[in-house]
Amino acid sequence: MIDSKDLLILKLFSFMAHVPLTDEEKRILNNHEDMPILERIKGMDYQELKSFDSYHPIDLTHYNNIQLEWVVSEKYLIAHRLGHTGEVTSLELIQDMKINKNGERFRAFYVIKYPDMVKK
Repeated sequence: MIDSKDLLILKLFSFMAHVPLTDEEKRILNNHEDMPILERIKGMDYQELKSFDSYHPIDLTHYNNIQLEWVVSEKYLIAHRLGHTGEVTSLELIQDMKINKNGERFRAFYVIKYPDMVKK
């Protein structure tokens, strides 16, 4: 569970800069209430994203299900880029995850959206 110090960090998160989502990104949102979280995560630098690495999910099944939804959305974005044809390959997905720091972004999203589902 998150302690009071970590709750303060999450409250400070609300003051972080945000980068608006593209129209394409907005179209694939399962829950439009997630948009403020995603816009702030999009505005985080690598060091800010890495600060969430010390958190671990309590329920791996829940974490994996949410992560799978995230991956499906990423595959959709890759598949609909200008000039992309065919199925998204595993290599394309891995390259995109590395370039865009999607693993780190997902971890930050999960901690912020589900603070009661993680421990330090």
